Amino acid sequence: MRKIVCAILSVMLACMPAVTVKADSDIVIRIGLTRLGGTSVALTNKSIAVGFEKDGVFAAAATVTGASLGASPATGHYSRVSASSYADALTKASAIGLSAAPCVSAAGAWSALAPDPAGAPVSALIAITDGTSALLFAEGAVQIAEPDGGKIGAGSLSYRGRLEFGRAVVVNVIPMEEYLRGVVPAEMPAEWHIEALKAQALAARTYTRYNLEKHLSDGYDLCDDVHCQAYRGAGWEHPNSDAAVAATSGQCVYYRDRLIQAVFFASSGGRTENSEDVWGFEFDYLRSVPEIAETDPKQWSRTFTREQLTDIVRANGGDIGPVSGVAVTKTDAAGRVGELTIYGALGTHSLTREQIRAYFAPSDDGSLDSRNFTVASGGAPPRVYVYSGVQAAAFDLPSLAVYGAGSGITSVSALGANGASAAYAPVLDGAVTITGSGWGHAVGMSQCGADGMARLGYGYEEIIKYYYTGVSVK
Repeated sequence: MRKIVCAILSVMLACMPAVTVKADSDIVIRIGLTRLGGTSVALTNKSIAVGFEKDGVFAAAATVTGASLGASPATGHYSRVSASSYADALTKASAIGLSAAPCVSAAGAWSALAPDPAGAPVSALIAITDGTSALLFAEGAVQIAEPDGGKIGAGSLSYRGRLEFGRAVVVNVIPMEEYLRGVVPAEMPAEWHIEALKAQALAARTYTRYNLEKHLSDGYDLCDDVHCQAYRGAGWEHPNSDAAVAATSGQCVYYRDRLIQAVFFASSGGRTENSEDVWGFEFDYLRSVPEIAETDPKQWSRTFTREQLTDIVRANGGDIGPVSGVAVTKTDAAGRVGELTIYGALGTHSLTREQIRAYFAPSDDGSLDSRNFTVASGGAPPRVYVYSGVQAAAFDLPSLAVYGAGSGITSVSALGANGASAAYAPVLDGAVTITGSGWGHAVGMSQCGADGMARLGYGYEEIIKYYYTGVSVK
């Protein structure tokens, strides 16, 4: 997987009940296209059908052609002249002037609209343009489709199904199996083993059905990024991943006859995680297992200076003064970092679970790729014991300052809590390097691991049953 599943899953894992699969093997879903970056889209098609969804079916109201088509929200005030049809609206718009255009509502009413400062404001208005002026206005959640059922080019991407405008993001309305054709190659290299691709298709289909309406409050089912799962549309489709989707068509993964939360990630670097050690919620089928053979597990490192670490803590709303060190203070059952402590002149700040990976995002390097890492030197911060013949006091190093000479202090010794030399990552005069392997939250199926198992001869159902404990495929 080239992207990781976001830790916001913790909220969904807590709240989403187990559900059974719908009978329809090719349900239509709604995908919020956050990657398009807004509600205005340049279209590469020269002809589009414009209409509305009625009882789940697209009803075209008009076909618009142009050399440079686009769709965007229209604001302002307009004067309106009622019309009986698209043709009548074209005629009346022409009579009003060049700036006027036909307008259709979701109820099927036609009119001609023209910008008019003295006119009435029109809400939920989408303009289909030729790059300079409106060719058609639509009131409500308008949809566009390729007239012959082909792909819609939107910016640098293309999509099957329909695009819907009128919300905070453009929505792709598309059948499930066609959607998966744009998911599998976005989540796993299409050149990988076909059995791994089948496992990815099965996990992605199960994840989709389990999480339908995850973005219900936004007006769609799932988004197109790693908060849900990566989706890049028709332009990313590949014969290999298409074959994997077709070979597993309609199949999902179940635990005790209920759909599972089929989360997946790129690479564990050695062992997957128990769900509760990452998100705090235990699922019987999301158990830690050792990797059999990951394909090219990712190796990574991040280096942070004292100033960078100090800025990162402040950017996250904390202030422990100038940072002096970093230490791994707890590991979880899989051996990953369960707690990371940052030490500063004014105190300490501890991070736990997935908070650790996201915490460093304010830096130029971004978040940590996994919690499977080591710091340059781990352990607790040194305690400094100040003696003047007998022990007088003990201090954590970040809080100690010794001033002047001839004060009667005869020695200053930096010792660990057990009397041994301290082992943590000091950054008083340099930087700390965090070195790790793996990529992602490490719960569920490792994609690199799935490919490695496939290359050893495991079938896709065997791969699924290895990473999701006690499940069945049907």
